[in-house]
Amino acid sequence: MASITKKLINNSPYYYVRESQRVNGKPKIVWQKYLGKVQDIMLAMENKNLHAINIPDEIIISQFGAVAAIYDIAKRWRIAEVIDSIVEKRKQGLSVGNYILIAAINRCLSPKSKNKIADWFWNTPLRRLIQVDKKTLSSQRFWDNMALLNAAEITEAEKKLTHHLIQEFNIDTNCLLYDTTNFITFIDTFNEENTLAKRGKGKQGGNKFRIVGLALLVSSDFHIPLFHETYAGNNPDCREFDSVVERLVERYKILSQTVENITLVFDKGNNSKNNFDKLATTAYHFVGSLKLNEVEDLLEIPLEQYNLMNSPRLQGVHTFRTKKNIFGLQRSIILTYNEELFLTQYQTILKETRKRTANLKALGITLSK
Repeated sequence: MASITKKLINNSPYYYVRESQRVNGKPKIVWQKYLGKVQDIMLAMENKNLHAINIPDEIIISQFGAVAAIYDIAKRWRIAEVIDSIVEKRKQGLSVGNYILIAAINRCLSPKSKNKIADWFWNTPLRRLIQVDKKTLSSQRFWDNMALLNAAEITEAEKKLTHHLIQEFNIDTNCLLYDTTNFITFIDTFNEENTLAKRGKGKQGGNKFRIVGLALLVSSDFHIPLFHETYAGNNPDCREFDSVVERLVERYKILSQTVENITLVFDKGNNSKNNFDKLATTAYHFVGSLKLNEVEDLLEIPLEQYNLMNSPRLQGVHTFRTKKNIFGLQRSIILTYNEELFLTQYQTILKETRKRTANLKALGITLSK
């Protein structure tokens, strides 16, 4: 709460408006504005025209809505509380959970380097919600506190946060989507300290950079992350899925709190006999996809035998259902056809063909010279 304070300077009283908060249990001034002497204040009030528009000397623009909304969600989710219950740290200064919370909100709204987070923080309502000294938000303090979280503690925190997320926000886990991606890094080729960033097939194109892989399990509604795994960039998707299945089995009890059955959906990049065999031993149902060369005989089925879907979400989609032996077991197979999607893909192929033909002609002219 703001208050007016008198300060004697050379035996003359000067007035300030101040805002104080308790930081580390002690009162500290976090904001201050100079008002002047009594005469200055009286003169300002006497000359004030209540019907005139006062133009301020300065304006501080502060983010509010998004910051306050995300902070409220984080408090309901108990992010800082969960992290602090796992990480061992002396009860001194800002907690690890609050460092992670501040960094997470910043990443959501206005990503800054660790050097710039403090400046961003003091221009948001977080300065009123989280009691902190400005020096506490130096980049070094961020790195020091983030280093207190090891891989095992991150996994444990994720389990607890997933549990609270499902309970507090009633997340529907009937259908979960699993997929992988990767990100390029600028880690030097000869850096032997890093064992995670490896050269592999990058989603952003080429293999010039060392990349880090990320596997995510998300809800079908709003794509809310419920599980993650980082892995070496040179690890194929199907091999990564093999190791993830075991951890998904561990998470089943948490993910199934509000539903009876869970269906995993994943793409054909994760297909292997070993992965299908592993999934068959779990409580998960699953839906995957197959490569066309794995079901070439089914492509001969005429479109007249397909059924048109009635659901508004599947407008224009025709399907054909059958069974086929996949990796040693009979599986239900559904083929789909969408005229609009077919025409779009066909146009894409024609465009790519014209582009390649033009390149070949240019190459032919160059070679003939």
